[in-house]
Amino acid sequence: MPGAGLGIEQRKRLTIAVELVAKPSILFLDEPTSGLDGQSSFIIVSFLRKLVKSGQAVLCTIHQPSASLFKEFDNVLLLKSGGRVAYFGAVDALPAYFKGHGAKIPKGVNPAEAMIDILQDAPEGIDWADTWAESDESKKAMETLERLKEAGSKNEVKHEGDGDECVRRLPEELAHVPG
Repeated sequence: MPGAGLGIEQRKRLTIAVELVAKPSILFLDEPTSGLDGQSSFIIVSFLRKLVKSGQAVLCTIHQPSASLFKEFDNVLLLKSGGRVAYFGAVDALPAYFKGHGAKIPKGVNPAEAMIDILQDAPEGIDWADTWAESDESKKAMETLERLKEAGSKNEVKHEGDGDECVRRLPEELAHVPG
């Protein structure tokens, strides 16, 4: 059995390493801390922070992280039931955003758990997804995403042939030029 003899944390780290071998432009991870204790979760997230500092883009889902894990992330995409965006931006700006729109965030509460409570117990007449969609923060986030999309598309070279399409980043394309 592959992975026999490895602990859960070691298997998760090995899985991440295997993914990194492919040199992805974005590393997608679905719940890399699930099944781990607090210390092992922190080790995995610390490893992800090192990857980010080295230039690797990381996108992961983490459900109900501890307060210490939550603060390790740069940005959060907060979805309400139905998959509608309720917030997308810096973790540090999250409490101020919700307070600015009338939410009460108790002191000393895990911010991730507070967000769940805020979304589930929204006062009558408040739809956090609609509030987000109409907010200045949402408009700024969308502008940033458009700029990133445009910048990324300038670095891609597309090939067509035999019905198959291939997209490579320009540096990768140059590495494949004979000579």
